[in-house]
Amino acid sequence: MLTSIMIFQKYAHLNSIHIVGILSFKRYDMGKVIQHNSIKQTSKWIEAAEFNRFGIICVVLTIVGCLGGIAVGLGAINYTATLVAVVIPTMLTLSFLIAVAPMRAILISAIIATIIDSSLIVYFILS
Repeated sequence: MLTSIMIFQKYAHLNSIHIVGILSFKRYDMGKVIQHNSIKQTSKWIEAAEFNRFGIICVVLTIVGCLGGIAVGLGAINYTATLVAVVIPTMLTLSFLIAVAPMRAILISAIIATIIDSSLIVYFILS
């Protein structure tokens, strides 16, 4: 700590910042601050998803089920590889919903299924 006269002391969210003189600041490791804030925001996001579980389940069930059906109907049923690429992530998501899995697992599998289904829908529409 510097031996100057302390003019102003301000308490921040995570730790105190001591302003001594004009340009003297206590040093922070910004990587740890950013990592702490991102973990805090992610945990709040998952906590909100758990709170709104039943509403999110309805939306995920509708979107994933419809996109999977559309992808199969447009042409994924004609090729084994595309049928497997649609069925596995879609059924995994629906199985997570039935099993009352954590929302993080449900949302990750729903995002993967939606990306695969959407890309196959675009492929079969353009071909």
